[in-house]
Amino acid sequence: MSMRFNFTFLLIIFSFSTQAQFSPVGVIGSERLGLTQLNRPTAATFGSDGLLYFINEDSNQILVYSADGTFIRAISTILNDEPFRPNSIAINTAGLIYLSSAYTNAIAVLDHEGHFQQLIGSYGSNPDQLYLPTGIALDGEGN
Repeated sequence: MSMRFNFTFLLIIFSFSTQAQFSPVGVIGSERLGLTQLNRPTAATFGSDGLLYFINEDSNQILVYSADGTFIRAISTILNDEPFRPNSIAINTAGLIYLSSAYTNAIAVLDHEGHFQQLIGSYGSNPDQLYLPTGIALDGEGN
């Protein structure tokens, strides 16, 4: 007997009032899995546009939602016909999307529409190389 497990990810978004009360605003995810549903999300961040960006590991996509949980669009993380497999995401104030990948030992930069801009780094231990990057962060100026 074989068993198959499907995991669904639900994110409940709350607003916070000055009276220390939480109110549900929206839910992201559902019981049905599809290309626009969260399935094994590995990282999330808010963009300067106020949208919520999730890395969806199983579908090689970044899924973009509004703050109330409405699906906006999907951005492919297939670069040069190969899965990039990002594990972390950061977005600067200009809307550039930075993705780190331990699978490719590199950082990919996409524009706000998801078009590939550049690849930073390669496998190795030299100062200009990366070895299993597991996160990415930007400073206040977007560097």
